[in-house]
Amino acid sequence: MSSPQPATSPFDESSDNAPSRTVAGLGLTCFVTWTTMLLCFDGSLRDDVADGGRIVHDPFFCAVLAPAVLVLLAASWASALGRSGGASRKGAMESLATGPAFGIFVVLAMLGSALPSVLSHALMRNTVAPLPFATAMGVIAGPGLALLTLRWGRVLASLSLHDAVRVLCFALCGQWLALFVISALGFPAEPLAALVLPLVSWQCLARLSKRPAPAFEDVSGGTGPYGKHAVPPLARIAAAMLCFSFAVQLISASSIALNGAQLHSDDPSTLFLGIFLETGAVVAGMLYAMQRLGSYHLELFYRAAFFFAVMACFAFALVPNISAELAYMGIYVSYALLLLTVWILSYNAALLKGKRPDCAFGLVFGAELLGFLAGFTLSSALGVEAFAGEGTAASPKLVLLVACAIVSAYCFILPEKNLLEFSPRVLQLSRAGMDERCAVIAREAGLTEREAEVLLLLARGRDALFVEQELLISRNTVKTHRKNIYRKLGIHTQQELLSLIEEPQ
Repeated sequence: MSSPQPATSPFDESSDNAPSRTVAGLGLTCFVTWTTMLLCFDGSLRDDVADGGRIVHDPFFCAVLAPAVLVLLAASWASALGRSGGASRKGAMESLATGPAFGIFVVLAMLGSALPSVLSHALMRNTVAPLPFATAMGVIAGPGLALLTLRWGRVLASLSLHDAVRVLCFALCGQWLALFVISALGFPAEPLAALVLPLVSWQCLARLSKRPAPAFEDVSGGTGPYGKHAVPPLARIAAAMLCFSFAVQLISASSIALNGAQLHSDDPSTLFLGIFLETGAVVAGMLYAMQRLGSYHLELFYRAAFFFAVMACFAFALVPNISAELAYMGIYVSYALLLLTVWILSYNAALLKGKRPDCAFGLVFGAELLGFLAGFTLSSALGVEAFAGEGTAASPKLVLLVACAIVSAYCFILPEKNLLEFSPRVLQLSRAGMDERCAVIAREAGLTEREAEVLLLLARGRDALFVEQELLISRNTVKTHRKNIYRKLGIHTQQELLSLIEEPQ
């Protein structure tokens, strides 16, 4: 048997881990399908519209988000403190997410998500459940939603990069097919799915819990958990996720209010099928392109999410009487691609930055749900008049607000160049393998000792600011070294540098 090469493709399928991958794919699909059932298609007029027994209602939506955000952010905080000595807080969160309490919270989440639908459909003839009851159900469902998110984050962090990406693509595309089937079957299937989906997800977690917990090496460099960066990279991911989720929620909730009603009862199944086909086609095309390139390019998913989000937002504003199905399709395709990007970024934060899974996934997805809550609250507080344009179109100020949130996230908070710091391409090499590969490249290209140090930091996805602070040199000196390195290697960008390092020796 030949020894493994230092640089291996992330598409390498030599390790047979199909059983765990299958269980993880099924469980995560059930979880994200259930989450989407709880959180999508909400709106400011929800309390006034007969709902056909659907699960989400305004009071339930807000009530489920508030405790979920608190639990996720508390888990992230406790995990970060645990790394620096706060063992008691970390231990409390660990027992909550893994002990008997976890099962209790999952059961409460199952009941909390199913009972409002049963009550509104069977007992109240398709009207919305009473506000106190829906609020109480949301409060008991929220912690279960948060704890399941944390558990699935741990499972993904224990998988290889190849398996994790496969599982995520399958789950985040397959959820729309599951929602199509549930919606087509109608009322009896919806509360039943609200019970069965988290139960199946829980059982899959139980089967996967025997996997050994991964040990993550802190390769952040410098001092402190993020080296010497002024803004922690994980915080950038969370802030970008908050902006995107805020924008998506604000435009969707406001559009529902402007159009005066929900989607017709016959529409959601067709809509879900359309989202499944479009998302599946986009993801398959990108994975094929990455397969041909031999490495994962997260910027493709991120770029596509930005494109679909902008097009959907402007369609709401500029196209008179646009079909709600087409506009929503753009929004949810965008969000599916963004979620795929963010799940992988959080995964890489655990591997590449040595962050604990609870810290990474808790912060990022706590920010996501907080953005949902903020967008919905603003839409409800300002009312229909604040966002009304000509006819049923949204006003320019709504479009400007949403566009500013999306552009800020994509261009300033987490620009594409910053994805290099979490690039799966860097993960193809162990730290020792990367050091060796960079040393060989530096020797063959005739780099100076200082240029070799800069090369190693650039190969790990570091930017000029980090290199400046890490090596205690000026910004102009960093630029000069980088220019000389690129000239000697015959390249022009950091992407090309990573591609050069990936090449087999």
